[in-house]
Amino acid sequence: MRTIKGINIHCSASSFGSASLIREWHLKRGFKDIGYHFVILNGWINKDTFIEPLVGQIEVGRDLKLDPASIKGHNKGQISICMIGDVKSKFHEKQFKSLISLLEDLRKRYGIGIDKILGHREIAGNKMCPCFDVGKIREILSIRRELKIKQ
Repeated sequence: MRTIKGINIHCSASSFGSASLIREWHLKRGFKDIGYHFVILNGWINKDTFIEPLVGQIEVGRDLKLDPASIKGHNKGQISICMIGDVKSKFHEKQFKSLISLLEDLRKRYGIGIDKILGHREIAGNKMCPCFDVGKIREILSIRRELKIKQ
């Protein structure tokens, strides 16, 4: 098993998608597989089809035994998560709840510090991705951790 050092968060830069669709996009770009380990759905599986029960669902992408293909030069030892959405489409509250839950699980499983959870643009500053403030996600994780410690 590879050593996990951190988690990077992305957005799909599209208003719709799924792990299988992103896999198709990545294969067309010459990737060996989907670049992300997890994809969090917004319910829009294509530009014309919305399925409410899929909002916030987490799909598995690349095998966790493999490094992601998501940030050139910064993939080794990382877990990569993609939220379906972009600047124009708003991310759903259920997506953020799923993201927080997934991050808590991965942090516990791999001993990852909250400070090792970064957005794509925090690593590669010339990007908008993930189109939301990952600093706020870290704040929520810190507050939740403190509440658990006090219980």
